[in-house]
Amino acid sequence: MELASYHDDKPLLQESALRLGNCLAPLLTVSKKSPMLVSALAQCLLALHDAGSARAPAVASLAASLTFELASVARSAGEAGAAAYCSSLTLPALRSEDEHHLGDTPKGAAEGAAAPLAPPGPELVALEEYLLGLPEWKDLNSEALNARAGAGAAGDPCAAVIPKIPVEGVAAAFAALEAGGEAFASHPAYLRAFARVAEAAIAQGAAAELPGWSDTALGAFKAAVAVVPVEYPAPPAEEAPVVLPAEEEEAVAALE
Repeated sequence: MELASYHDDKPLLQESALRLGNCLAPLLTVSKKSPMLVSALAQCLLALHDAGSARAPAVASLAASLTFELASVARSAGEAGAAAYCSSLTLPALRSEDEHHLGDTPKGAAEGAAAPLAPPGPELVALEEYLLGLPEWKDLNSEALNARAGAGAAGDPCAAVIPKIPVEGVAAAFAALEAGGEAFASHPAYLRAFARVAEAAIAQGAAAELPGWSDTALGAFKAAVAVVPVEYPAPPAEEAPVVLPAEEEEAVAALE
């Protein structure tokens, strides 16, 4: 991987990431992970850090997955420093270069400037939401998490709901989801945010509230995404048949 970054070899970097993921898979699929994984995962993330931004979406997916695993194991093992690093989301490989704009150079940018980055992938979004769901997420002092939580005011239902679940409880989280109104209900992540509320309701002993909350949430979602029927113009009225005088009818018949 280091060699690939030195020579800017995208295929080699992808192959290195694939082999790294395959080597770690047996260690990460066990139900109880060893605290010794903290050191191994940290070394892997260091190698990804030195490689810079991901040259392919697959590398960004691997970086987000390994960051999640390290955050989870470090938290269980009491490794606050490793957990704080993961929550900072500063690993360059978490974002891949935008393949559609690799040739675009920002106006005034120096030669060799960094390529534009693609939007966050689904693994990075899931990682952010996992970290926001931790009771101690504010104590991690992560600028990235603070920015994502602030996006709740800009219409992101997951950012508005998930941080409330471990701190204020599931009822407050659902109230925040409901308060978002149509702006939340029409957001692509609305149902994902409600799914987190439903999971928390079961975990926190509020399952009895789920039928009512489900009806409210699904009703708001259906109303927000309903397609307005197309109104077509009414068909024109049928014209009355033309009746010719008798003499003209005879003339036409004679011509035929």
